[in-house]
Amino acid sequence: MPKAGRVTDWEYRWFQDGDLHEPIFSSNENEYTDSLFNNSVKVYVEFMLEGKNTGNFSCMGVRKSDMQQSHVSDPIELTVHTIPYTDLTASPSRWLRVRDSVTLSCEVDRSSKGWKYYWYRAVPYKDGLPSSSIKSLSMEMLPGSQHGAGGSLSFSPVGLNHIKAYVCRAGRGDPAYYTRYSIPQLLWVSGSSPSATLRVSPNRVQHFDNDAYSVSCEGHGNSTGWKVKRFTWSKGKSECGTGWGTVMGSSCYINTSTYDSIEAIYWCQSDSGEYSDAANISQTTKPVILESPILPVTEGNSVKLGCRYVTPPSDLGAGFYRYDSLISSERTGEMIIQSVSRSDEGSYRCEHPVLGESRSSWLSVRASSVSHHLSQASITWLLYALQMMCHFNQP
Repeated sequence: MPKAGRVTDWEYRWFQDGDLHEPIFSSNENEYTDSLFNNSVKVYVEFMLEGKNTGNFSCMGVRKSDMQQSHVSDPIELTVHTIPYTDLTASPSRWLRVRDSVTLSCEVDRSSKGWKYYWYRAVPYKDGLPSSSIKSLSMEMLPGSQHGAGGSLSFSPVGLNHIKAYVCRAGRGDPAYYTRYSIPQLLWVSGSSPSATLRVSPNRVQHFDNDAYSVSCEGHGNSTGWKVKRFTWSKGKSECGTGWGTVMGSSCYINTSTYDSIEAIYWCQSDSGEYSDAANISQTTKPVILESPILPVTEGNSVKLGCRYVTPPSDLGAGFYRYDSLISSERTGEMIIQSVSRSDEGSYRCEHPVLGESRSSWLSVRASSVSHHLSQASITWLLYALQMMCHFNQP
């Protein structure tokens, strides 16, 4: 018997589910292992295409010098397990202000029983920490999550210390069988009244691949030293002037030739550590983009969404979708949401019947100050009413 893995004069053939007419793999080595990655993937893909996860495999040898065949081996059963994905969401939004509340929810794809959940924050790569598919990031486990926790994580009230990229995964069984890490979810928290406003020119979230755009900071009050910063999944947090942008006055002109400029989160930060609101800016090679507000809009205001094209077609009509549901078809390629509310928050895209669909962008809706607190006029009226009640109740 040749030693396992040794190249010999024999050719080895592997068969699946009793079909001896067409081997699924043949080799001069007498092992068929996971080191033969492409062929392992082939078996996995065949299972998925056929809707199966289990098969019976057998092998035989053929001597190349005289084509003598061995007996076919007894079959063995092989089961292929797919690694589940996890989906991480933030409710009511991942764009927050100080003193808001937020809940992160982690769900396992196609399964919900018996899982323990593990919570992490994504940090720049560190030796000794696990990494996800984004090799430049490591997963640092949050306190209290070592032995598994629930499928939700809440913060109330939030502060600037909650500005982090959060990640989850789940495990069950002994020894534990783990899901994949979720896609990182960045929570952004700005002051209740930010001391600076982030400006993007042209003023839109999505840009075409060859578009040039700039980001600038408009400070208010006495705050000084505002700088444009950004976060990408490939490089983490960095400041304009470190390769991806050129500082000119108060503006940062983005170098759109770098791969990690395809999608990034931008914000303004002062020397004293104050933050503006943040914006998720993206570029695309698609011929269609969605025009939508860069910053969160306040409840009660109207919002215009538009479909923009690299080369405008004769027919500008487009459909507008919230998540995967069509909400409006407009001949002008523009739609207006009157008096927005928190229920209008979500992921939007547009689609042209010929040119196709845009990428999706998140529309963030912020509660008005009146909905959180009594307005000054209401307080004045209330004090007046109390005074009148006291006056009429005097003996």
